[in-house]
Amino acid sequence: MLIEAAYSLPKWLKPETAANRIWIRAGHLHIIPQPSASNASLPAFPTLSDALGILRHPPCVTVAPPKVEAALMARLRGLPDSALASVQTASARLPLRLAAALLMDPQIISSVVEAFCYRSGGGGNETFIEMRCALTPLIACFLHECRDADDMRAIGRAVHFAVNEETITCPVQLSQCQHAQLMQQRFAAPRSQQQQQQVDSSADQRAADLGRKLTAGFEVLYSRAARLGRLPPSHQQHSTSSEGRDVCAGSESVTLKSVQRLPAWLAYKASLERNGYFEGNIEGAARHKELLYGALAEFCSGPLLPRSVELVADPVIRAAQAIDAARSEAGGDITAEWVRSRASAIPSSPHSAEDDPEAEMERQARRVDAELARRQAELQSHAAGRRHADGADDKDDSKAREQVVEAAELVHRLSTFVASLSGPEVCLCWVGDSAVGSGGSLFIHLLRR
Repeated sequence: MLIEAAYSLPKWLKPETAANRIWIRAGHLHIIPQPSASNASLPAFPTLSDALGILRHPPCVTVAPPKVEAALMARLRGLPDSALASVQTASARLPLRLAAALLMDPQIISSVVEAFCYRSGGGGNETFIEMRCALTPLIACFLHECRDADDMRAIGRAVHFAVNEETITCPVQLSQCQHAQLMQQRFAAPRSQQQQQQVDSSADQRAADLGRKLTAGFEVLYSRAARLGRLPPSHQQHSTSSEGRDVCAGSESVTLKSVQRLPAWLAYKASLERNGYFEGNIEGAARHKELLYGALAEFCSGPLLPRSVELVADPVIRAAQAIDAARSEAGGDITAEWVRSRASAIPSSPHSAEDDPEAEMERQARRVDAELARRQAELQSHAAGRRHADGADDKDDSKAREQVVEAAELVHRLSTFVASLSGPEVCLCWVGDSAVGSGGSLFIHLLRR
């Protein structure tokens, strides 16, 4: 939001000064201002409690200026209809259960795409790891910590969705970004899956390829939940976890190896390293291991572990609930006829993934060009406004610079005074014939200057 409204924000508001100052309340953006002569009681570095107190009992106006809200509303205008314009329909050949899950709960697709694209041990996803590293270092750290190829082994075993399950080609709704992610990924499916789905036409080949990738994403999600002992009861028979008996106290089904893959634990460990918890010991040393297991025990006994486990298991639980709901609606087993009937009710999207790829690229290029032109016009308008404002505010800026110089001079005088007349234990003073005075009036005079 701050990026979108950057040209309208106060000059002092920057990422390093925005902590606990930006809020959404009652449908408006609120900015807690810095302390000033008229609002001297405002904290310079507000804590979370300070900020909430100011919002609930504001000593001054905290609602963002109209120009800021206008910039945000320009981006929100047309939602949610404008967001639906990026949703497209693609054909994918999926097992009946997974087709039913996506038909009953289409939002699961986001977790499936992420699990597939950022799977551990998968070839061809280095670009995505680098991209995610630049955006969210925590996820990148999680990916590099999971280099034991557990996800790819789970895909090869196909424990939860066997290759001999009945499949069907059905429409899948996903965003253009998600579809591009899946299509860009290089994925060598297990040989058994390739032999199972022999296709003739190019359209069938695309549907089979997309289906294999989505099935692999589901397999990764289910295998991660199984390693944490959080498979739904109806799917417990598929779990073949062999992580050993080394478990965390307070969570008997979660092994230490599984805990060390959780993003929450990696963030917790990184925080300990930044604060010197490991006392400079290198990883693998006896003292480092001792401290590591102590930190693991503390993590497992706290509230972070159950929350992290439920976060990993949530997509699987939702998928299981969607499959159970499909069985109930179908009156028993999920059949191909039921899937086709349910798929026919999906509203048609303005763009289909089956369209001509070159035409789709041209459409995307036109959108990008239009957005760049709009941004360039916005930048030029802002620059012209800044030049006009700078010309009108030269006197104010000169006065502000003088005040800054005076403040810097005061700091220098005080620093010199402290460095010259004090030591680490005693105060040094000149010895002369006259009595030593405090010099308070002179000090006040210097401060006023």
